[in-house]
Amino acid sequence: MKDLITEARELCERATPGPWRTKDRGAYIEIHDNNTWAKALSPFAHVEGDESDNAAFIARSRTLIPELCDALEKANAEMERLHNLLAEAQESEKKAIMALCEACYFLNEERGIGYAHTCADCPWGEKADQIQAGEGERDG
Repeated sequence: MKDLITEARELCERATPGPWRTKDRGAYIEIHDNNTWAKALSPFAHVEGDESDNAAFIARSRTLIPELCDALEKANAEMERLHNLLAEAQESEKKAIMALCEACYFLNEERGIGYAHTCADCPWGEKADQIQAGEGERDG
């Protein structure tokens, strides 16, 4: 995706600065930038015949492409930010589950019940086992 954005931006940088506008001359449509229009210079493109939709597309593309690149980069940055937030939330969830499991263990040890990690009554045991399996043994 980055290569596509880079390519589009490079093409725009090499093109005549925008915005561009169209002028219907009957047999053809001219495409100008504001500078050539104001100075009555020759247009830099002609679209032959009744192709006003194509001319409008060409003219609008000059500013639309950079706007789309900006929007795409903003969306990609937001997606990355949300991905990082999700990873942080998942890590916090793991720590909270392990803390609850540890609390359960120590409370049951004080009561003389023993390690309740494998006990069906422990709501955190299964999750803690999954976390430990993925991250190694818990301390303590």
